[in-house]
Amino acid sequence: MIAGEIRRYLRDNSAIRVSRSMRREVAVPDKNAKATIRQVTLADPEDKSQIGASIPGAVTKVEVKPGDSVVENQVIALVEAMKMETSVVARMRGTVDQVLVKPGQTVAAGELLATIK
Repeated sequence: MIAGEIRRYLRDNSAIRVSRSMRREVAVPDKNAKATIRQVTLADPEDKSQIGASIPGAVTKVEVKPGDSVVENQVIALVEAMKMETSVVARMRGTVDQVLVKPGQTVAAGELLATIK
């Protein structure tokens, strides 16, 4: 037996030699990985005109559209995670400039959902 070697025996008594010092990394390319990667824009927590998702989840309802007037604490969208819905609200009074999500879309925590001007 060689130093650092482990022998494993199969049912038919044949030995398999495995060296402890032989570690190998194997990279298996996933052809579908690029199709599943999505770049997201995060909302600036200091900018009240940017409305971000408070939790990761699925958008179940969007309550506003571009051009709508909103007041502070008005519900902009509903995000569901683990069977719980969370209301995403406007942090300032203004007019909705952009709505960047639609119902059924999955969002990350902090992802920009809408902007107000």
